Formats: sequence, C-alpha cells, structure tokens
Amino acid sequence: MKSLLKPIIVLTVITLVCTAALAGVNSLTKEIIAASAAEKKAQSMQALFPEEQGFEAVEVSVELLKKYGASAVSKAASGAGYIVENSASGYGGEILMMVAFSEKGEVIGVKILSHEETSGIGTRVVESDDFLSQFEGKDSKTEAGIDAVSGATVSSTAVVNGINNACNLFNEAVLAQGGESK
Repeated sequence: MKSLLKPIIVLTVITLVCTAALAGVNSLTKEIIAASAAEKKAQSMQALFPEEQGFEAVEVSVELLKKYGASAVSKAASGAGYIVENSASGYGGEILMMVAFSEKGEVIGVKILSHEETSGIGTRVVESDDFLSQFEGKDSKTEAGIDAVSGATVSSTAVVNGINNACNLFNEAVLAQGGESK
C-alpha cells in the first residue's frame, strides 16, 4: 500500500505545479493577447476604410447579432459606411470575417480575420483576393451569383453564407432603422 501511495502523491504534486504554472502564464499573457486581437481588428477595419479616422459601435440587439452569427456592427466616424463582424462555419471550423458596406448598402470589401480551413484547398477561398473581390459592389439586398472555388465548395459556401448573413444584418440593423438606402 505504501509503495502505491508515493507515486500518487508525486503525480498529484506535479499536476498541481503544472496547473499553477499554466495559470500564471495565462494571466501574464491574457492582456497581451487581447491587445494583439484589438490591434488586428483595428488594422482590418482601417484596411476596409483606408481614409477613415475612427469607428463607433452601432447598437444592435443581441438576438439580431445571434440570428446572423455576428459579433458587432461599426459605423465609420465620417459616415462613409459600416462594418459587420461575423462568422460562418467552414470545413475546418469558424471563419471570422468583416464585411464593409457603403452607407447605401453596397459591399465595399471583405476581410477574413481568422480561419482554420485546409491549407492549399480551403485557404484558396479565404486568402484569395480573386474570390473575395467578387462581392465588391454587390447590393446588400440582392443575392448575386458567386463563382465557388473548385475543390473548396464547403469553404466557398461558408464565406458566401457569412457575407449573406452580414448583408441581412446590415439591412435589418442599419437600413431598416433609418440608415441610408438606395
């Protein structure tokens, strides 16, 4: 019995020390990771609206955000347009994206923030300017034909669904609430 008790105690102590070390590292890096994510978000927003000096949050109900898989809607400080942050389920996991709209509801651009799509296949969708640029100039009120990437149908469909959801959210949260319309 004594010979069995000693390894159990040693393993328990090792587990507690490792857990404490991981918790310590997490507490030290949590703020750095959050700051890095905020910086990446700001850079992505600036890439979608290069001339813009700032953005302000648009109030949208939690139910509406959930309905369309979105996390936020922002308005360019100058009123030049809006950005919808949302996600869609791709082949490898969630695809986080930003969709920029003009004040009239035209898609200005799409920026993929993160993804877990298969390298060489799904990445041809989420990292391809050729694919993402198909959405530019599209009206948020009409679904238009988009050419999928051969061999990456699930990833293509996920991005299209994410952008369609962003369009629907924009229409309900901005245009229906008295924003600009065509």
